[in-house]
Amino acid sequence: MHERIIVNKIVCGIRQGIARGTWPRSSLLPTRAELARIFDTSPSTMQVAIGVLTSEGSLITRKRGGTAIVEKPPECGRFALVMSDHGPQPKDSSHLFHEQLLDAVANVSKCYPGWQMQAWSPADPELEALIRVGALDGIFYIGTPHKIPDTTGTGIPLACYHYPGAPWYGDVNLSISKQSFFETCVRALRRAKQTRIGVLDNGGGISSETAAKSLGEHFSDIRNVINSGGGDCPPAWIQHCYPIAPLSAYHATLLLLRHPFDRPQALILVDDHFLPPVLEAIRDLGLKIPTDIAICVTGYNDGRESGDQCMRVGFSVEPLLHEILRQLELLRRGTIVAKELVWPYTDFSDPESPPPANPAVT
Repeated sequence: MHERIIVNKIVCGIRQGIARGTWPRSSLLPTRAELARIFDTSPSTMQVAIGVLTSEGSLITRKRGGTAIVEKPPECGRFALVMSDHGPQPKDSSHLFHEQLLDAVANVSKCYPGWQMQAWSPADPELEALIRVGALDGIFYIGTPHKIPDTTGTGIPLACYHYPGAPWYGDVNLSISKQSFFETCVRALRRAKQTRIGVLDNGGGISSETAAKSLGEHFSDIRNVINSGGGDCPPAWIQHCYPIAPLSAYHATLLLLRHPFDRPQALILVDDHFLPPVLEAIRDLGLKIPTDIAICVTGYNDGRESGDQCMRVGFSVEPLLHEILRQLELLRRGTIVAKELVWPYTDFSDPESPPPANPAVT
């Protein structure tokens, strides 16, 4: 047990040296005797530590050539986040999910000192050049399939966000479960004793997950999830509108101006862009939040107080990004990984419902 602790300390020390550039990629490590002196241990214990790092793909032992760091050690990596409909700078992004992804990207090196990640748009010439010469260790792509970066022949592993049921087009495919979103919203609203539920939907959600579904089928799926969870959602209580259009407030008032016995007690807002105009409309109607109406909205946990008293249902973005990076690193090392990751939603207003540490794997 004591030797195992010493070996683990040595392994961590060498990993840190590789990540910080003390021992650069493809360079030779000092001899085992020299390393034993550096780490104040015996050559036999150092041999065990070298064996661990060799088996994990960080080192390679050459015949009569000593031990070297591999060209692409797992302690170092250059990754790209590519978003098809948003620019690489925070000011270019208007979606909370994308903003928090960019924040998480900027902090990657805090968790993985030798790793770096940068955000790009798909048509950036510099990104294309890096892909062409195979200078990236992995790409995480969010967007439509026709803008996906072409990594053919480069050996660069690719993780993609995709809709469930759509063809897979990455080495790892990330799916955000919209059914889980509605189920989590219904649980949160039932806890607040608000079971008469209306929905403002952006037409994406479930409908775009399979091209064969019409908007009517999509709304039927939403009603089925809400009703099976113990909520009540008549067909007229689901309104379709574009989130950034002023009409979203109009659609909210259509639901809330009904007779008290024929209007919802709660609204589920599928897109966080709905929130500002809807809150303004509710205040203009003289309703209180959440006394008269409860609101569940797509949100992402960034540790900040929103101040609007709405229930947030989403997921912590940073753990999601770290899981994708872990999958890309496994692919880079030739390890077999899951083809699809399904990331569930969490109710952040419920302290007993913490974000999951790992996604569901299918």
